[in-house]
Amino acid sequence: MDEKTPALLFSDSIYAKLRASQFIIPLLGTLYFGLGAIWGLPATEQVTASVTVFTTFLAGLVKVSEGAYDKSEAKYDGDMVVHDDGQGGIIYTLELNRDAGEFKDDGSIRFKVTRKPPE
Repeated sequence: MDEKTPALLFSDSIYAKLRASQFIIPLLGTLYFGLGAIWGLPATEQVTASVTVFTTFLAGLVKVSEGAYDKSEAKYDGDMVVHDDGQGGIIYTLELNRDAGEFKDDGSIRFKVTRKPPE
């Protein structure tokens, strides 16, 4: 990683869990609030407010993480290198960041276009 590439805040696994928690935690809070109203459970307003504050905090972490990811090279699966062949033509090559076989189950591949000067 070079100096211009920001560090990612979370691994893919942690990021996925944070994203999932943004849906699961509010659902649990809503469930507690609803059951609390029906059954007279204690501190329903405090629990619901706490869930809202915590979920908002997690959303902020996810947003900051997404910003770091978007500014990094981590979002690319490789480079499409464009360079002149020295005879007026252009040569395009793909440089992958991992073994080509690892892409077989991916829904898409993202390349960064880089231009190299003629040799």
